[in-house]
Amino acid sequence: MKHKFIRMILKKKIVLHFTLLLLGIFPLILSAQDTVKVDFTKTYQRIDGFGASTAWHGQLTDDEADVSFGNGDDQLGLSIVRIRIDPNGQSMWGDELVNAQKAINRGAIVMATPWTPPHQ
Repeated sequence: MKHKFIRMILKKKIVLHFTLLLLGIFPLILSAQDTVKVDFTKTYQRIDGFGASTAWHGQLTDDEADVSFGNGDDQLGLSIVRIRIDPNGQSMWGDELVNAQKAINRGAIVMATPWTPPHQ
């Protein structure tokens, strides 16, 4: 019992020392000030949009699709949807096809991907 208590105290001391070390370093990290300059005349990478996946969600309601792919107030403005290609065949793609069509109707692009290794 005495040894367990000593080990517990030592563990707490190690955690305390680690915490104090982090607290000592953390202000240095936060106080560092760098200047970032953005040159809008140069392109290094093109971003086509931002999106989300509807895999395993089921069919999006019209309200969910409006919030996800709309650009108005209180809407997310997503422009890409990733749908799951079910390995069990097209008969299992119903919800994803509906979600894809709802996204397309709201101006988004669709990326469909299988999420399993190919059948042998």
